[in-house]
Amino acid sequence: MTHTKTGASAMKNEVYYPKKDNGDRIKGFHNTYKRMNWDKPATARTTYNGSVSPHNNVHPGRGLKDGTYSNPRVLSFLETFIVPMIPENINLPDDASDTFIRTIIGEAIPLSC
Repeated sequence: MTHTKTGASAMKNEVYYPKKDNGDRIKGFHNTYKRMNWDKPATARTTYNGSVSPHNNVHPGRGLKDGTYSNPRVLSFLETFIVPMIPENINLPDDASDTFIRTIIGEAIPLSC
């Protein structure tokens, strides 16, 4: 993902594409292993928003001097709340895991416009 620019998918990179353990190219859709855009509305979060591979889940990043891009990661837990405009002070159950909350956001909370 460090070689994937903002708004692009690593699936389209001919050199630095997602690979299996044996080196074979991973097959996927155009929006998998894809960075979000800074200047466009975000897509709705999915149930697997804690994983880099599905549906526009990678931080947009910034271009670096060496030609790579920063932040090859999913959105942080806080960023996952900010995108659909969920208040940071929402009262969450103490026993709810980050994974469970990410799943609930992906399942039930529509994108705010």
